[in-house]
Amino acid sequence: LYDGNTSVSASGLVIVGIAGQTLSANSGSAILSNPNVGAATLQSLSSLVLANGSGSASNYTIVNPVFGAVTITPAPLTITANNDSKFYGSTTTNNNASYNALGAASGSTGYSVTGLISGTADAVSTVTLSGAGGLVGAAVNGGSAYAITPSNASGSGLSNYNISYVDGSMTVNPA
Repeated sequence: LYDGNTSVSASGLVIVGIAGQTLSANSGSAILSNPNVGAATLQSLSSLVLANGSGSASNYTIVNPVFGAVTITPAPLTITANNDSKFYGSTTTNNNASYNALGAASGSTGYSVTGLISGTADAVSTVTLSGAGGLVGAAVNGGSAYAITPSNASGSGLSNYNISYVDGSMTVNPA
């Protein structure tokens, strides 16, 4: 799972022995060729202490290990459209999202992000928000909110994430 690091702690290691037996590690670490989603090469092991798995650790000694490829999978990232409101006849909301004639807003406001890995340069810079409530002629909805649908996130490092989007709601108030 993507975590933005090239180092892997003992708890993240599974060692495959003879006849498919697996072992884990009590302590030690490994270094990967890169931290990003996709294929990476295991480059080194350090102070590895084996632990029992489906095989017995006492049956194994690590000598001249063969470093194989590992697959780093995307981390989860959730982008949620913030609930918002505006006045009838306006295209700018209380959260400062400005909708166009098609009912879409693209910018850096009106949404929240959870799941970005700290210590990386990964960032969400813009998200498209869409919904009929953003249209200039959207009717006052008197308690029945319009959906705000987030999509098309852009930024840096986002290929390392499996992005899910959560709708918000828009209330249109009388002018």
